Amino acid sequence: MGKGRPTINPTSSTRYFIDKNGCWVWKMKFRTHSGFPEVSVRGNPSIATHVFLKKLKGIEIPNGKLVFQKCRNRSCVNPKHLIVVTRGFSARRAKNTKLSFKAIEDIKREYIPRTMSQAKLGKKYGVN
Repeated sequence: MGKGRPTINPTSSTRYFIDKNGCWVWKMKFRTHSGFPEVSVRGNPSIATHVFLKKLKGIEIPNGKLVFQKCRNRSCVNPKHLIVVTRGFSARRAKNTKLSFKAIEDIKREYIPRTMSQAKLGKKYGVN
């Protein structure tokens, strides 16, 4: 076990609790320098969200990609809240964004079929 980091058993909820938003909130003190949950895999430190995606959903994280929490909770390890994104996407979303992930998906659905103009969508969602 690497430096006392917990090993991961995704079927056990002893390392996280489920909050009212459905987030699996990491309870352990081990974190990356950016504050993300950290665990040990075969003695090597790993980011918990990556491990949860791999073990529960069979998703590998390609080089150059990151795991992003749609719920915007850095402590969340719920695979349903995690998506694999580019660094650019993560950087854009990390800046003081006004829109939730759901609002962005709603806007994409409404705009792509051209059912509403960009100006009307901006007004509807409070952005310009």
